[in-house]
Order: sequence, then structure tokens, then C-alpha cells
Amino acid sequence: MFLDVRLPGGGHFVHPIAQGHNALVYIYEGQAEIGPMAERHPLEAHAAGVLSDGDRVEVHAGQEEAAFLVLVAGPLREPIVQYGPFAVVTK
Repeated sequence: MFLDVRLPGGGHFVHPIAQGHNALVYIYEGQAEIGPMAERHPLEAHAAGVLSDGDRVEVHAGQEEAAFLVLVAGPLREPIVQYGPFAVVTK
């Protein structure tokens, strides 16, 4: 899943994640906090946060508008080989 989200200042975004999947949130404008109320982690523009445990993505925009990408997928469970800027799964 690939989502491009824009929140107004003070806005709140919640989206479910399938069991066993991981999520990445990349802030490309503004600032936001990710995670539930008791465990929020701040992120500035051009920063990413990985969510590897839980059943949803929660993002809370700062005082200004925030724009971010949410990427969700199941783990590959395959060896990954990186050469230069490319990464592939070997089989």
C-alpha cells in the first residue's frame, strides 16, 4: 500500500495495517509525530519512521500542515543483494 497524505495543522491520521506487515512514514513537508498518544515520536521534514509492531499507523501533524507518504508491505523473507543504487531479491 502506498498513500500520499496531507494533514492540516493539528490534524490526525489513522490507517489500519494488516497483521504481520510493516509500515514506513516519510515526512516530506512540515513536521509530525508518529505513534499512539503515549508513545509519539517526532519527525521533521525529510525524515522517516519505521513502524514494525502494531495494527495501525497514527500520524499527528504539528501546528502547520504536514505532508507524508505511508508505505505498507509484508516482509519479503528473502535474501536481499545490494549493488550500487539497486537492491534485488535473489532466487
